[in-house]
Amino acid sequence: MTRGSCFLSVDDSPLVPVVGGDFVLLPAPKQYTIRSSPEISLRSILEVSSQEAFHRTRLITFDGGQGPATSIVAGCFSLASPESRLLVKHLPSIVHLRGSGNDTTPWFPSTLQFIASEVSQNLDRKSVV
Repeated sequence: MTRGSCFLSVDDSPLVPVVGGDFVLLPAPKQYTIRSSPEISLRSILEVSSQEAFHRTRLITFDGGQGPATSIVAGCFSLASPESRLLVKHLPSIVHLRGSGNDTTPWFPSTLQFIASEVSQNLDRKSVV
């Protein structure tokens, strides 16, 4: 998450607060939700970002009309090795690395800022490996 805050839920897990600077990996969700507040009704992502814009930039920005905007860089990857299922099945449903705190390494926020800067340039990402 590049800025703002939200609440994330994966499958039937409780809501997890996520703030700007945090990194979240969802290894194998059946479904997930992101909302600005626990009380907010869920909406389709297509109401927030067009499919074309999302595929071009992988950036989702939404303000909901209340308070500061929240920006999320989203993406996915796949592992080619057949053994990758063994790794994924042993990971927690949410891998949440906080962007600030006593246990945050100095390079982590810089790396997330670099990714956010690249995405904000709104370039075509289809050729990026």
